[in-house]
Amino acid sequence: MVLVEVAKERLATMRDEGWDTLLNEAHVFYNKHEILIPNMEDAHVKGRRCKASQDTNLHNYQVDLFYPVIDIQLQELNGRFNEVSTEPILCIACLNHNDSFSPFNVEKLLNMTEFYPCGFFDVEIFALKNQLDNYTVDVHRDARFANLKGIGDPSNKIMET
Repeated sequence: MVLVEVAKERLATMRDEGWDTLLNEAHVFYNKHEILIPNMEDAHVKGRRCKASQDTNLHNYQVDLFYPVIDIQLQELNGRFNEVSTEPILCIACLNHNDSFSPFNVEKLLNMTEFYPCGFFDVEIFALKNQLDNYTVDVHRDARFANLKGIGDPSNKIMET
């Protein structure tokens, strides 16, 4: 989820500050390949009929193309990774075994039952909480999870499963 947030932030920064960089990179590319660079202050010609519009080339490329493409990408990320859809992912992420299961979080796992209200009765949720609490105590007492052996150590069999 951190990568999604970084991607959103980078896209927003690109939208706000990236136009000049993109334009400079395009100029370098055009010059390298000896392509004629359009004057950005000229009126933009739309379609095959060579009809000039009220807009400049700069307006067309920046406002009509550059901004909408970034906005579409941001909308897609926001739509796919909104608060409702990311909560289950964050709950599952607490099962990550890195750093001896340090992200393990009983409350987040119990929150998963809220996503499936028909799948759990109150008694089962209470039993699940006890089972997860027992698991937590058991893992903390197990030397294989006590950072005595590093993650990735081949002799640490529990990490391989």
